[in-house]
Amino acid sequence: MTLKTRLALWYGASLSVLFLVLLAVFNYVIHRHSVSSMDVYLDSVSKKIKEISNFNDNTELPPGTIDTLNQYCDSEVREVLVQMHTEEGGMLFGSHSLNHQFLPDLTSAVKEGEFIKRLTVGHLRVAEYYFSDLHVQLAVNVDSWLRPARKIHVVSSFSVPVILIAGVLLGYVISSITLRPLLRIQRAASSIDLNSLNQRLEEPPGPGELTDLSKLFNQMLERLEQSFKQIQRFTADAAHEIRTPLTVMRLQVEKLCKSERIDKQTRVSLQDLTGEILRLDEVLEQLLVLAKAEAGVLPLMRKEIQVDSFIEGFAEDALVLCEQEQLTFALKSNQPGNCVFDESWIRQVLFNLLSNALKYSPPNTTISMESEFADNIWIVKVLD
Repeated sequence: MTLKTRLALWYGASLSVLFLVLLAVFNYVIHRHSVSSMDVYLDSVSKKIKEISNFNDNTELPPGTIDTLNQYCDSEVREVLVQMHTEEGGMLFGSHSLNHQFLPDLTSAVKEGEFIKRLTVGHLRVAEYYFSDLHVQLAVNVDSWLRPARKIHVVSSFSVPVILIAGVLLGYVISSITLRPLLRIQRAASSIDLNSLNQRLEEPPGPGELTDLSKLFNQMLERLEQSFKQIQRFTADAAHEIRTPLTVMRLQVEKLCKSERIDKQTRVSLQDLTGEILRLDEVLEQLLVLAKAEAGVLPLMRKEIQVDSFIEGFAEDALVLCEQEQLTFALKSNQPGNCVFDESWIRQVLFNLLSNALKYSPPNTTISMESEFADNIWIVKVLD
């Protein structure tokens, strides 16, 4: 999973969690507001009922009060359940909305001023008020009051997946914009190789983490460039410094070989020493070539060459070398065609391959060579 994807998912999850928290707080506030509205409404109804009842201490309502209460309850507060009783529990009035049922008595609750502490009983919000010896109980259906809030809650719950998807998309866009400088640094860094260590990354303007990262990477490139140059100089200098004493040694040995004062066994030893010096000189030459190639200063004389003629010429030399080592050389395929390359260096490469084959092939075996084209690519094989 890429960093951009992880950031997008993180943005989506964070936005969804934030939305859920805000939704929970919103639902809590709506619920508390609804309950508070119910209580305020019941308080206003209780005051109106107290005004209508005009209760006295004779444990009964004045004449005509019940009809007035029924008219008020049936016309203006039909959603409110109203019940009135005395201190001793004698029922004085019950609204038609009660349907011959009774509200729970809350006299065991703690008194707060003129009314008993409000309670939610089942699906009812019940409040009991004390006006002298008159107990007025009022109740409303909680579900009807909270229905709008619950609709909002349901709609909000269904919007959570939408918020999640929108958060992921928004996070993907933000992460793409945020990581754009980092991607530019990545592309620039991937294009740098041994031949382009002198290149440097463009440092973003102003302070920041990306600017520090670019500076650190450029410092690393500078150290790599200096180290690589030192290695190149050491390789070239070592090859040149060693070649001079080797040349002197080879000339001295060759001079001794021509002397008539040495015996045959010594001459053979000197000839072997000459061969070892020549091989060491060849290794030094290869080190010089390698240093020039890595420094990008190796001269290449590339031109279009007829491949089959080039291979035929090399095969003639290879045949002679194989016969000296008691081996057989066979040119199995030599497909005609043209190719652009440096003839001297490719010949050197083929001779290196042939030398390895000569060194490790048993006597009286065959070394074969194949030259063919496939998809406009020249392929040469030396098989032992």
